Amino acid sequence: MLREERPSSKIVTIAGFSVIKERNEPYESSVFEAVGYKWRMILYVTGNKKDGGNNYISLYVKIEDTKLLPKGWEVNVDLKLFVENKKKQKYLTVTDGKVKKFNEAKKEWGFGKFIHLPTFCNTNEGYILHDSCSFGAEIFVVKPAEKQEKVTFISNPPITDGSICEGMESDDTYKYL
Repeated sequence: MLREERPSSKIVTIAGFSVIKERNEPYESSVFEAVGYKWRMILYVTGNKKDGGNNYISLYVKIEDTKLLPKGWEVNVDLKLFVENKKKQKYLTVTDGKVKKFNEAKKEWGFGKFIHLPTFCNTNEGYILHDSCSFGAEIFVVKPAEKQEKVTFISNPPITDGSICEGMESDDTYKYL
């Protein structure tokens, strides 16, 4: 899916993409803050083979400074990752719609098959312009609802003689709690 709006949490622009591609090692962004936590983007330019990313670009987000979090911590996140299509002046959005559970056992989430490497490297596609490209992330914490409402409907309400409303005038205002 393409969209016009820039990612809201972090954008990393890489000038000299060919240099980082030749190194064949992951690139880690500087630490950034989003939704009250510290994060880092991790880009595998030639794919994370351990995550099925052969011949793909792999992109992940990792939570940082977890030693400062309470024991048994867990952060539930709606994660979207992006790559800019400079030709269309839009952002390719990658998400699977699942809530990512960051915790002590799993500090990194993302996509091994973020974008097919030949597609990305084809300058006619618009992801690379003058050996420069941009990746981004949006991180939203998913919290349980603080307020809940429960409504019960009865198909056959009991018949009363009206004594519940005794003493009320017909123009009185009713409040339902």
